[in-house]
Amino acid sequence: MRVLIDTHEPAIVEERLKDLGLETVRTKLEVGDYQIGEYVIERKTTSDFLSSIFDRRRPDRFRLQLMNLSEQSKRAIILEGPVPSRLTKKDFKVYRAYWSWKIGIQEGWKISVYETRDERETAYCIYLLGQRSSRKKDYSRPVRKRGLTLQERKEDILCCIPGIGPVSYTHLTLPTN
Repeated sequence: MRVLIDTHEPAIVEERLKDLGLETVRTKLEVGDYQIGEYVIERKTTSDFLSSIFDRRRPDRFRLQLMNLSEQSKRAIILEGPVPSRLTKKDFKVYRAYWSWKIGIQEGWKISVYETRDERETAYCIYLLGQRSSRKKDYSRPVRKRGLTLQERKEDILCCIPGIGPVSYTHLTLPTN
């Protein structure tokens, strides 16, 4: 079975996939980090996932990734690394955000979320998803993401102007009577 791997993904996962007998092809993927069979998979380390949640500079980037991923027939996110603990009050905020987002992705976006400890488990998870996937079609071509709507493009452009964020954008675009 062939797995398409985004060019930005670490070589160690590719090596582990080859060890499992998969053919790997590195290419620039528009959606997800891995594509195997019908599955489009986004891989995030736990720290990347938390950074995406708390990113104040580009708050909609992760939402856009989720939107593009949710439009695929079979989709998954792999969270790689240790789950945050809740030892202190500050840690509890991170712990709560981690679980709230994880549940929201599964329930709201209908995207399966899998947790792995390291690159080896990530590769094995990808391998198993490929095994479960349908073998009736050839899925060796990368899927394309949906283009932004005109409204989303306008929002992106306006939010790039210093001092205008999503809240100011909403106030600017409200109809006036």
